[in-house]
Amino acid sequence: MIQPAAIRDEITAFRGSVYQIFSECILRPPTREILAVFANAEWRESACALLGPEVRNLCTDLAPRQEAEYLAVEHSALFVVPGPQQTFPYETNYREKRVLNGESRPGLRLGRAASEVVKTYQEWGMRADLETDELPDHAGVELRFMSMLVAAEGLAWEAHAEPSAVSLQQAQSGFLDRHVLQWFPQWLQFVHQRARRPFYRSASLVLQGFLETEKVTLNRLLEKNIGGQTDGIRQGNRGPRSIRVPGQRAGNLGRRCPEAGKSALPR
Repeated sequence: MIQPAAIRDEITAFRGSVYQIFSECILRPPTREILAVFANAEWRESACALLGPEVRNLCTDLAPRQEAEYLAVEHSALFVVPGPQQTFPYETNYREKRVLNGESRPGLRLGRAASEVVKTYQEWGMRADLETDELPDHAGVELRFMSMLVAAEGLAWEAHAEPSAVSLQQAQSGFLDRHVLQWFPQWLQFVHQRARRPFYRSASLVLQGFLETEKVTLNRLLEKNIGGQTDGIRQGNRGPRSIRVPGQRAGNLGRRCPEAGKSALPR
């Protein structure tokens, strides 16, 4: 059974906005426009509906209270410049670790995991770096891919192309299982531990909570739409072969979200 269109569209729009916003915050220092989204009352209400009321206080740390240059320094320390705060935001670093002199070290970049995500991007008609000038298994690039899949799903619903929309939901679920959820939890833990300013500490908690809830949300959506067939994209029904990304908006989910009122934030 397909959900009522208005509720479905609000859920899809908000999910897409979360992927898009956090992708931007990881790929580059947050802009004033991004910070303004976190300060938006409607966006916060939607986040609380999805993740639980605890997220309201965390969103306060994401609001534009700090000067942009300080956030830029923190961004570089966590994601770009080698040093004590570096978190290595690449899937290969976490899934293909090496042992040198008896110590575990991050895997070499552009390993098997990177090749796998490139293949997935190309299957959907996209460049390996998704036009970000980053390596394909960078955290921000993988979140950008998820945001593009969700955006394409929204377009499919608008066009009443239900098989394509459900196929895109399956693609999202599969990419989460095979890639994002395989390494983001450990990486986000490092971000939380090594960040020195409230913004990225709170951002890591909100994103981790969202990803945990996202898997449950997708499973429930797929159960309603195709009777629980959640094992990836069915052959011959992959939906659109290229993805166009519209402007995404954050809707007000209220208490109509599948996980409304249940906290998914890490404790």
